Amino acid sequence: MTDDPRRPKPLFRVFDRDPDRHRPVDGDYVQSAYIRLHRPGPWRTALVVVLAFTTAWASLAVVLAVTVARTFPAKLTVLAVAALPLMVLYLLTARILSVGVYANDRSLKQNRVRSAYECDWVDVVDVRRVVERVRVLGLGPRADGERMVVVMRDGDEIATTITTHSPDFFLRSEAFDQAALAVERWWQQGRAA
Repeated sequence: MTDDPRRPKPLFRVFDRDPDRHRPVDGDYVQSAYIRLHRPGPWRTALVVVLAFTTAWASLAVVLAVTVARTFPAKLTVLAVAALPLMVLYLLTARILSVGVYANDRSLKQNRVRSAYECDWVDVVDVRRVVERVRVLGLGPRADGERMVVVMRDGDEIATTITTHSPDFFLRSEAFDQAALAVERWWQQGRAA
């Protein structure tokens, strides 16, 4: 199946969940690009907006500080001192936005703030919901809730970021159910293939 060359490509691939889900596909079609199984929730979006706003103001402050510095060595010093914190802010914002569960026909990928994990569907034995204590908004105290767990062939259980109290699903049980169902369906289709 070939792409239409006249169709504009998405600017940021992470936001392109499934551009044309109603397109006809044949039996040979393979989804090789990762698709995010759930959209960022309101709590995660609010955090990203606050971080982006902070990053923008910090960048402006650095530009003003570099502009105000009189000598070239002073400008380089200000830029060198400010570059690392700004880079950390940019990377943190991007990583927090990309946290989530992604899937394609071959594997499942989970992004966290500090790590990423990928496993092939053939190595997954079960995908299930587990009632356990989960962190509220991913940070705070633990509360009773549900989490999606991926059980591997070797017996390992991988806890996903899909929980009833995560920043994507806190106070949104219907969205949690949809994301959990999406993982289960991708696993069934990956197992069948």
